[in-house]
Amino acid sequence: MKQVIALIITTLCVAAFAKASELVERGGGPQDTSGDFEIRVLAPAEDTELPYDKSVPMTVELRFPSDASFQSLDLDFDDIPCFDCDAPPQPSPIQGTTEDNRKSVQLQYQLEPLQPPYEIPAITVTFQNAQGNDMTVTTEPFKLNIANADRSDATDDDYLEPVDPPGMDRVKLLRLLAWCGGVLLVLMLIGGSLWRTLHHRRAAATPQLTPYEIAQRDLNALLAEKLPEAGEYKRFYQRISGILRDYLENRFGVKAPRLTTEEFLRLLTSTPELVREHRELLQQFLTACDMVKFAAQVPDSPEINEITTSCRTFLDSTQPPPPTTAT
Repeated sequence: MKQVIALIITTLCVAAFAKASELVERGGGPQDTSGDFEIRVLAPAEDTELPYDKSVPMTVELRFPSDASFQSLDLDFDDIPCFDCDAPPQPSPIQGTTEDNRKSVQLQYQLEPLQPPYEIPAITVTFQNAQGNDMTVTTEPFKLNIANADRSDATDDDYLEPVDPPGMDRVKLLRLLAWCGGVLLVLMLIGGSLWRTLHHRRAAATPQLTPYEIAQRDLNALLAEKLPEAGEYKRFYQRISGILRDYLENRFGVKAPRLTTEEFLRLLTSTPELVREHRELLQQFLTACDMVKFAAQVPDSPEINEITTSCRTFLDSTQPPPPTTAT
């Protein structure tokens, strides 16, 4: 049963389409100059019911002798209603042969579905005969009227459906914002706690160097650069005296980076952990460094070895004793 109904509906649709697409000769006759060249305008009949949103077909058929040729067609679309008048529909030439063995060229157009009647201007066609001469044929302007091609009685309600904008529930919006803010705050607290935990674990896992170990590390790195071998004596003595000054500041808490050697030694006399032998060794070391840094004295290899030995001796003699384990 369903197949029979579908077949009936399909047959009716095909029949309606065939009637709507049937073209008959319309418009004024051509101004024929030779009797062998002809222009026919084919369009739907006036009683043809076309939907208001479908284009209106129009075909311009040209008939001419078989030894002639079609050259050009002139049709001014500025006077024909269309949606886009700057780009008129382009013709699709279809060639064939008539019953009297003449050539036939059909140029098909699709007019925009606006209010009829259409004011079709004169159509001018240029042919070329067997002798190579141009032959011009022109039609009279005419009106093309199609029944039910427009919907002049339609209103906007027939085409548009009102759409209400979605409302905004402020209570739900505030709840959503509060919920998002709470989740964000919890995530920030968890992230901060994890960061602090990892930071403390990393700090606890990293061994802390003592002032003695830092000074030994820096001294070994300085000797590896071999500055005296490169002739940079002043820079070597500046670096090695700076290593010992940093050690004294970190080891005994003496913060005096801009003091002279005399002022620095005078400040160290109040440090009970430095005995007289330590202060004498430190005085000799710093004085030897000042002679190279400020008096431009050029040391030899024994003096360089001696200043290095003095630095290591001072470090070894002043490092704190290792902690004792209680039994």
